[in-house]
Amino acid sequence: MKYSYEEFIENLSIGEEIKLTYKGENYYIGRGTGKYMFWKFHDPSSEIIGENVDDLLQKVILDGKSIQELWDSLEDSSIPKLPIKTLKKIERDIENNDLGKARDRLHGLLASYPDELEVRTRLGDIYYALRHPSMAGRYWYLEKNKTPEMVEACLLFEKSMGNEPFKIARALKFQGDKETLKKLQLDEYISPTQKKVKERIEDDLVPENKWEDRLFAIGCTSVIILIISLVVIGIYTVFDWIF
Repeated sequence: MKYSYEEFIENLSIGEEIKLTYKGENYYIGRGTGKYMFWKFHDPSSEIIGENVDDLLQKVILDGKSIQELWDSLEDSSIPKLPIKTLKKIERDIENNDLGKARDRLHGLLASYPDELEVRTRLGDIYYALRHPSMAGRYWYLEKNKTPEMVEACLLFEKSMGNEPFKIARALKFQGDKETLKKLQLDEYISPTQKKVKERIEDDLVPENKWEDRLFAIGCTSVIILIISLVVIGIYTVFDWIF
């Protein structure tokens, strides 16, 4: 959720890491690695380092304007869930062409942060670079704004699953919040299967309180059955004793 520029400066000054979204691109700013730095996700060459908060903010210019001047134009400004240190390690792995290590780190992040769809997108990028287009399509599947390469890879993934929504949904292994999917609008014109897959995943995601309700209902039913069984056994015993 976006907050005020004053709060942004305050959080930045105490070492918080902040995620900024501008024109659909994600940027990170903070002191997560021990230095004040700003960088664009997926782009290690964009890294800017400052001696302190003021020095960094003077150096960061987007479209010829400072962050303060662009503040009202930002689509989002929030403290990110994803650890910046790990993201930086992934970027270094990619820069060093160690895609296997980057892939493994991303899988670890996905397990810890299943609602962060950008991790899936990045995994798709890695698998595509490793020349596994079908696997890339699996992780690009929930990407809202797909490139032509993403679309082709997603169709390959659907084909590998026999174009069956149930199999596709199971293969995606989405373990995040149902609300994340509800907010996601996929391009149905690309593949009518996508809508069915999304609905299938939503149906499979059962909130914890629903499970608790089910367990409570099962427990109550079991108690009732036990009471009825004891009553029947008691009646049978009495009749057997009398007659």
